[in-house]
Amino acid sequence: MFSIPMMKEKAFPGLFHINIPSFLKTVSTFPLLSYRNMSRRKPHKSQATKAKLVHHFRTKILKKKRKGIYEIGYVEALEKRINQLEEKVKALEEEKVQFFFERNEAILNINQKDARIRALKMDQELTRRIGLRKKRN
Repeated sequence: MFSIPMMKEKAFPGLFHINIPSFLKTVSTFPLLSYRNMSRRKPHKSQATKAKLVHHFRTKILKKKRKGIYEIGYVEALEKRINQLEEKVKALEEEKVQFFFERNEAILNINQKDARIRALKMDQELTRRIGLRKKRN
């Protein structure tokens, strides 16, 4: 069996060409690489742990799908609402045009009635003046 420093020399040839005193060879020169980390095998996982990991992974995907479906539905609902509001705006604009037309007609009618009333008043004034002139004569 090799000691840890010798394994490091085998694993990393050429790095340990400096003469290191023997009492320092037992101290780990790579603090991040411990003997346990150097082994390539990972610790054994039980079937329950594996099933749990798979379950978490699947539920994560399902949650993302649900969220995506919710977001798609939310976007579709917003688009539908936007279309409804655009139709309302069009209807209101048409009503606005209609109301402006009716308003202008009403203003014209009022102006015509006002003009008639003024004409009648002027006519009455003229007939009164003419009547006064006739009486004087």
